[in-house]
Amino acid sequence: MTPARKQTDRRMPRSFRGGAKRGFALIETMVGLTVFALALTGLAPLMVSTAKRSAQTPRVALRNALVAEDARRLAVTAYASLAAGTTCTQTTDAALPNTECVTVSQLTSNLKLVTLVMTPSAGTLVRADTVLIERVNPALAYNPLNNASSSGSGSSGHSGSGHDE
Repeated sequence: MTPARKQTDRRMPRSFRGGAKRGFALIETMVGLTVFALALTGLAPLMVSTAKRSAQTPRVALRNALVAEDARRLAVTAYASLAAGTTCTQTTDAALPNTECVTVSQLTSNLKLVTLVMTPSAGTLVRADTVLIERVNPALAYNPLNNASSSGSGSSGHSGSGHDE
């Protein structure tokens, strides 16, 4: 029986060395998973902020559409009906509750500055937006296209002053 025992003793170190290699691979795997978990933990705030922004994207698009609609309305409103001052309107629409303020400032006798500020309510996470529109009094404004047709100088629009000779 002693020869069989010697063979077992010889095999033990070989199998033990193989087990050590397998144990080392297990430790490497555990360390790799720990590093991966730490990296994912560091990315968690980024993923949360991205999720919040993607959730508010429809509201931002709605705000932009409302501001564009109001800017178009103010751009075509008659110059004389734009009275200097500020007016604010609150909207309690479920999609985007907001406060909209329009300020008209008379800069010169024929120039008004219209400022449109839309401020969404506190719980919407959408930022305020501002649009500036310069309006010129069409009765006092110089338009070279209109004046060229009334001067009778033809289709070129030149007044015939002789500067082109």
